[in-house]
Amino acid sequence: TAEGIRYPTSTAGDDYAGHITLVATFCLLWAAGGTLTEESRRKFDVAIREMASDVAVSYPAAETAFEYVMNYKSHGWMNWEEHNALKAEFNPEANTPYHKLIV
Repeated sequence: TAEGIRYPTSTAGDDYAGHITLVATFCLLWAAGGTLTEESRRKFDVAIREMASDVAVSYPAAETAFEYVMNYKSHGWMNWEEHNALKAEFNPEANTPYHKLIV
């Protein structure tokens, strides 16, 4: 949506520390690894998994961590392809200036 994802604070319940860890791990993954090549991403994936092994943030083993996005409802990860908001077609209003487009 144009407003973005709204995260109800009541969803975390008593596990807010787990949610913070989930968000921090996701942010670290993309802030430090977002511009890496595919080969370097595989190496960084190993490092992220080792760093996150002590906390309840484990990524699914099937693919690299880059293939997953946070799932707030399950307090875990889901594949980007399962994210319904990303399946919506992008149709900006006619005559919207390029600098005002938010994808």
